[in-house]
Amino acid sequence: MSKRLMLVRILRLLQERGGLISDRELLELLRREYDISYTEFISALMKLEVEGFIHVIPQKEDMRVIKLRKSIR
Repeated sequence: MSKRLMLVRILRLLQERGGLISDRELLELLRREYDISYTEFISALMKLEVEGFIHVIPQKEDMRVIKLRKSIR
């Protein structure tokens, strides 16, 4: 699995969902295509957030919403 391809896929999934998705739903969708651990998933989200592509919004103690900030072409 290419990490870069997975990051692009995360952004594409967000675009397909109108720019908002729960972390649980996103992880479930990614696991259909990639063999990804929860730790790898969180690492990918952190990378995308630091680079300004997404914003992770805590909703509850164990739930987050991922919001697209910058789309890719």
